[in-house]
Amino acid sequence: MSQQVNLHEIPPRRRLVEIHQKLVRVRSLRTLRSRVCEYLQCGGSEVKEFHYKINGHDWKGIIYLKRNNLMGSIFSLFDNKVFIIRGFPKIRYTSNSRVRDRVCVAEEKVDGTNIGIWAFPDGSIMGKTRMVERWDKGSKRAKEYGSWKRKFAHVPCHSRIYKLAREGFLVYVELYGYHNSGEFVKYTTPMAYKVIGIVNLETYHFLPRPRVEQLCSAYNLEVVPVYYKGTLTAKEVRKMEVDLEQEMALDGMEGLVAKYWDEKDKDSYFCKIKCDRIKEVCWKISRSLIPAAMIRKCIKKALDENLGETRIEIIYPVVVEELTEDFDEAILETSQGKIKGLIRYMTTPSDVVLKARVVEVMKKMKALDVDIENPKKKGEVLSGLHDKLGDIGGGTLFKLYNEVLLEMKGKW
Repeated sequence: MSQQVNLHEIPPRRRLVEIHQKLVRVRSLRTLRSRVCEYLQCGGSEVKEFHYKINGHDWKGIIYLKRNNLMGSIFSLFDNKVFIIRGFPKIRYTSNSRVRDRVCVAEEKVDGTNIGIWAFPDGSIMGKTRMVERWDKGSKRAKEYGSWKRKFAHVPCHSRIYKLAREGFLVYVELYGYHNSGEFVKYTTPMAYKVIGIVNLETYHFLPRPRVEQLCSAYNLEVVPVYYKGTLTAKEVRKMEVDLEQEMALDGMEGLVAKYWDEKDKDSYFCKIKCDRIKEVCWKISRSLIPAAMIRKCIKKALDENLGETRIEIIYPVVVEELTEDFDEAILETSQGKIKGLIRYMTTPSDVVLKARVVEVMKKMKALDVDIENPKKKGEVLSGLHDKLGDIGGGTLFKLYNEVLLEMKGKW
C-alpha cells in the first residue's frame, strides 16, 4: 500500500476487510506481521506478537496497540485460517469526532473494565481486555487465578454472553462494581456488567443500537441505557456536560458515549461526553500501585532498545509490555499517567523542553478545532495534555498551560 494514502480516510471496517483479504494465503507469523504493518503503516512497539496452543489448536498473530479507532484489534491465524477481532476504539471527545452534528444515541459510559468476548471456530470462548489479547492469563504472580476470565465467572448469568458469542458475535461489556472499582463512580453492586457494543465477526462492523437491543433482549442481557436521542449539536453537548455534573454520585455515570450509525460505511462511530469536573480529574489521576523504581527500570530498558527515541507514544507501549510480566491490566490502566510522566521526565527533564511539548500538543488540538482559548474547554485541553505527556506534578502543568495560552492570545 502506498505511503501517500491517508489511511484514516478509509473507514475502519473497510480496513479490516482489506487486511483479511491480504492474509488469506498467509501461513507464517512473520508474513502476517509484515502485511498488517505495511497496510496500517505501523511497526515496532505499536504491535505485539503472540503464539499459543489452545485446546489443541494453533493461534498466532499480533495485537495492534496504537491508540486510534482500531486500538486493540487482533490480526491472527487460528489453525492457519484468518481470524480478526476488532478492538474497541479509543474514543475521542465530540470536538474531534465525526459524530458531531449527526443524528445519534448517547449511552451511559460505565466506569469499569472494557472486555471483549468471542468464540473461536471450535466453539471455545475467549476474551480480551483493551491491550491484552487473552483474558485467561493473570499477572506473572497471580496467574489464571487473577485473570479477568475468573473475575467474569462471578457475574450472574455470564453464560448468556457466551451463547451470544457462539452465534458469531464479538460482545463488548464493561465489567464494574466495588470489586472492580473505577476512578470516578462508586458502585453498590459487587460485580456486574453491561453490554456496550456488539461486533459482527463476519463483517467486522459495530451493530446499530436497534440490533444491539434486539440481541440483548433475546439473550436477556443488560445493555447500557440510552440517555439522549437526537442531533449532536454543540448546544446539546454543552447541555449534557452540565447535566452530567449531577451524575457524579453513588451508582452514577462517568459520562456518555454518543454513537452514530453511518449507512454508507455500514458501521457505528463513537465519541465521548464528560462533565468538566471529570475532564479535569482525568488528567490529575496518578494513583498507582506500581513503584516508580520498577517503572524507571522498564523505561531504561525501552530506551536502550530504542536509542535516541523521545516520543512517549513510541516508548510507552514497550514499557507497558515489560510491566505486564508482573502487573495485571487494572493496575497498568490506573498507572498510565505515572508511567507517561516518568517517560517524559527521563527523556525531556527540563521545563523549557516540556513547555515546547505543551506548545506542540496545544497547537495540534487547535488545528483539530478544539477551542483551547475557551475557559469552558480547560478540562478537555488539560485532559489532552495529560494523555500525551503523563503526570506532571507541583502545579507545573497549570503554569505551562496558562503561559502557553497567554502567548497564543498575544498577551504574554
